[in-house]
Amino acid sequence: MSKLLPNWVEPSIQGLTYWIGYKKQLYVSGILNEGAIVSELATLINSNLKEGEKIKCEDYYREMSDEIISEERADIAIYNKKKLQYLIEVKRSDSRQSLINNDFIKLCKLKSIYTDVRCFVLLVCQGKIPQFYVSDDGVADGIKYPIIDTKFSKKAVRVCKSTSSFKEESLLKANYAILIEVIK
Repeated sequence: MSKLLPNWVEPSIQGLTYWIGYKKQLYVSGILNEGAIVSELATLINSNLKEGEKIKCEDYYREMSDEIISEERADIAIYNKKKLQYLIEVKRSDSRQSLINNDFIKLCKLKSIYTDVRCFVLLVCQGKIPQFYVSDDGVADGIKYPIIDTKFSKKAVRVCKSTSSFKEESLLKANYAILIEVIK
């Protein structure tokens, strides 16, 4: 049985796809950078957190665990009081595959130390359907993909999209945000 998604997922991820569509209308040929996407996502998540939850951006992995000495930082960390609950790395779908894989590896390292922390990669596709994780109907494909050189897998747990029309071909040009969880 899969775990329920946190209450902030749906409004934040869906809101992000609408925001991407809005920005696309303002800057027709503009491509949003990852920093802008992280900033907007953090704002959306923050407005949907429960009492006691706190969001941190660019939190060092080494501050989350004494076992990690990396100088790398997580895009978004969510704490309940002082306990880490969720970790999110954000990537554009057109980023180099090695960079996307690196984020999954970082999350696997943390997840192997803190098994109760839920770790996600949010993959953002601006104006096109993603190659993986999404079915032809524009929903999560439900496939568990192995993460190379780890004991973990990854699976799309939520797909949100925004499109300018409801025609079938519009799914190919929609803006997608795919929440992919690192799982055992």
